[in-house]
Amino acid sequence: EVNNNQQSYAKAGFQNEKLNIAELGEDALKMQEASLNKGGVRLDKNYAGTPDCTGQKSKLLQVITNLVKNAQEAMADNDRYNRPKEMYIETGMLDDKTVFLTVRDNGCGISEEQLTKVFNHGFTTKETGHGFGLHTCAKAMTER
Repeated sequence: EVNNNQQSYAKAGFQNEKLNIAELGEDALKMQEASLNKGGVRLDKNYAGTPDCTGQKSKLLQVITNLVKNAQEAMADNDRYNRPKEMYIETGMLDDKTVFLTVRDNGCGISEEQLTKVFNHGFTTKETGHGFGLHTCAKAMTER
């Protein structure tokens, strides 16, 4: 199912099309499902009824998948502190025409100073990270 899901996005190309943000959230979770289960992450979802929107599915899937992966990695030390790993995904409307998707976790957090650098190419807080993920996602969201 994951492979089929990935293939359908690979064939989607880079044109704008109608999409449902909650369905994209679910697809990203399916792609990360084995890792989330293995990591013992408890998932809470609240998909409010949002209208379809227009965007590039493959780019949005990449961004949401990266956010889910980062959220899971941010909770790596929760076991050491006997704290459950909890991830929350929510969709909704900011106003009459703006759809949102939020990914939250109860992990270690990030300092104010580091927060200003998270989209910089090469910046990472991870020992084995490369600093490409959020930078690539930010670029994808600003490209036309």
